[in-house]
Amino acid sequence: MPKILSIILFLVSIIYLPFPISLFSLIIFLYLNKYLNKYIVIFGYILLFIFQIYSTRIQSNLEFSGYQNFLHQQNLDSYPPSLFRIGNIVENKIESPLFYRFRQNIFNCFDFVNYFKNYFITILFIPFIFGLIKLIKSSNKTFLNLLIISIVLLAFIGTDGKYGPLLLLPFIVNIISFYSCET
Repeated sequence: MPKILSIILFLVSIIYLPFPISLFSLIIFLYLNKYLNKYIVIFGYILLFIFQIYSTRIQSNLEFSGYQNFLHQQNLDSYPPSLFRIGNIVENKIESPLFYRFRQNIFNCFDFVNYFKNYFITILFIPFIFGLIKLIKSSNKTFLNLLIISIVLLAFIGTDGKYGPLLLLPFIVNIISFYSCET
């Protein structure tokens, strides 16, 4: 029964996803069910990463947009007059834009409300939570390593593109379908 439920959840999960994501989700699903070799998964991941790079509008990490300049100026104005010089040194370092962009990209990676509002049916959030708990307890190193690599890469290149966070969506599909039904 868990296999049938897992397959049903998998099919329901990929309904609204673009074809490359659905294909890689199927590759991971077959790997988790021990039908495929991990090297095929890694090769598919590399292809998906290349597709992610070409579909993402990679912003310069050292430049601020107009709104970010406004927020930056507000940060500078929040320092009292006696500490304005220190605030100017801290806020105008080259690391500041990098830190803000990296932090924004990390938060975009963990924006589950966005995923379940735009890419998945909202009811799938409950199996996702159960699957995430089982994934944390599991010892599937290839799946976990690729998931962590995806989060780090998306933190650097961002998720602002035509399809959004392509690298994370197949993992979310398989957390929903495989790990939520695993006994």
